[in-house]
Amino acid sequence: MPNWCTNKVEITGPTDDIKRFRRQANGRTQSYNEFSPHSGNAWPIHDDIRLDSLVSTPPELGDAVAFSFHSLYPVPEDFRCFPYDDARAVELGELVGIERPYGGYRWEGIHWGCKWGACDSELVKEEDTYLHYEFNTPWGPAIDFFDRVSQDWPNLTFDLSYDEPGMGFRGEATWEEGSLVSEHSHEYNWEEEQEDE
Repeated sequence: MPNWCTNKVEITGPTDDIKRFRRQANGRTQSYNEFSPHSGNAWPIHDDIRLDSLVSTPPELGDAVAFSFHSLYPVPEDFRCFPYDDARAVELGELVGIERPYGGYRWEGIHWGCKWGACDSELVKEEDTYLHYEFNTPWGPAIDFFDRVSQDWPNLTFDLSYDEPGMGFRGEATWEEGSLVSEHSHEYNWEEEQEDE
């Protein structure tokens, strides 16, 4: 179980872009094929046709949420067709003759900066030129995700604040015109934190 990082993102921009962003962000979560080795870590015996069929059809997407990483920056279907776990994805790739260097877990880490995307997302406030979302991510903020999304939405400004008390750090980051323009992260000063209580 991860330490959860709480995130708050405020998005500002032209009314039309805000409306389009909200519609796109409100989507379903990513999912992966859930088949896995049976006991003893051996794959079930399937013929080649059955295995080829399993890895050529992505599973149904997950739940609809207010802020879906997958809707904004989708996990490619060829990754979703394989198991999430790296070792299982590589092993199954070898069985079906498809090179698979890693699974969805690592794809999300590389492209989003965290695995799983946004959890417990909520649209807290909405105005014509403003959106405020809150969500959790495992172990840290999704800086890499916002690097990409800000490029796709250059007319919007993204102000992210995050707090990860389990590891004792928090920070802020801002993207404007498709680029990261400021980022500050700092560790907790536990003495000051206790004095504030």
